[in-house]
Amino acid sequence: MSKIELLYANALVNGNSLLRFTYTNHRGITEEREVRPISIEFGKINENKPPCWMLRSFCRDRNCYRNFVMSKMRNIRVVQQ
Repeated sequence: MSKIELLYANALVNGNSLLRFTYTNHRGITEEREVRPISIEFGKINENKPPCWMLRSFCRDRNCYRNFVMSKMRNIRVVQQ
């Protein structure tokens, strides 16, 4: 099991936990994000990209649901609330 999977599983088991990570979006902009994980899904972000693993979550920074390409997530950590 990878580090991402272990952190995600831990955050889901402990319902009060959040994940915080550094994320680089499709425009190349890198930002710190804090999210509440919902699920891990395999699929396409859009029709022009190949399928990939995504973290479906509620992004507290944007106050909405978002999909994050897991390969673009760095410095992942569980944040206790």
